Amino acid sequence: IVKWNIDKAIAQFKGDKKIQPVLDRIDVHYQPGHGYTSMGETKEADGKFFNSGNKFSKDRFLPVGPLHVETEQLIDISGDKMKLIHDHTAYPEP
Repeated sequence: IVKWNIDKAIAQFKGDKKIQPVLDRIDVHYQPGHGYTSMGETKEADGKFFNSGNKFSKDRFLPVGPLHVETEQLIDISGDKMKLIHDHTAYPEP
């Protein structure tokens, strides 16, 4: 997962090659599918948390029952460095 500055990315696209738009990177397990930020679909987006829904992570947990859980990871994006807060199970979307 990459945290970047959009204003710096636009300036770099326009030709300023000295600008670094990428602010931080953090690894997640497996392949990120859906990503959600806290209040990200509102005018009051707070930019505090990011939830990465990871696909193809069925082998991390015992196959108990008819449904096999996937993995989601909660990441704190509020500071300069992103931090993994919680790694938990979640049922996949239908």
